[in-house]
Amino acid sequence: EIYGFTVDVYRGSDVTVDLYRKLPEYGYKLIIFRAHSGLIEAEGQKGLKTAIFTNEPYSHKKYLAEQLNHMLPMVRVREGEPFFFGIDSKFVMESMERQFEDTVIIIAGCSCLYFDDMAQAFIYKGASVYLAWDRAVNADYVDEAFAYLIRELCTEGITLKEAVNKTMLEEGKDPTYRATLKYFPLGKG
Repeated sequence: EIYGFTVDVYRGSDVTVDLYRKLPEYGYKLIIFRAHSGLIEAEGQKGLKTAIFTNEPYSHKKYLAEQLNHMLPMVRVREGEPFFFGIDSKFVMESMERQFEDTVIIIAGCSCLYFDDMAQAFIYKGASVYLAWDRAVNADYVDEAFAYLIRELCTEGITLKEAVNKTMLEEGKDPTYRATLKYFPLGKG
């Protein structure tokens, strides 16, 4: 138990398409994604969309219906590295089973609030609030800022808005990419 929470940790090969699909079923009140994420080309459309990475190697033979419906993008950390399955906002809305129950979603990864597509999808699925950085982040920075945020959120009497503002005041923007921690929707501060 940490801060009064019972904590389940999913690592490595546990982080699959099916884990993401079933997340609402587990009844979590707080879900923290410490995963690669970022902006990718939206297949069949102009522009970019947000994706959260799984740790499941990409295969053109798996999840065919979802791949054909552009819900499981091929993602990789950098050029020349292997591809993995990613999930996008359409996956969250259409393939995640059941609804979240006022769950707080925090993404400790890159660019998950550059656009609000992923945030809107989680809210649509029943999340109460969604927190993420608006640009790329360095791992060391996001780990430190994230730890500070969690300590603030566990402080009695502090609002979400105050915790985010205090985190940004104390930790500052990401020194390389100038990323800022934000939340959605703004009325949930």
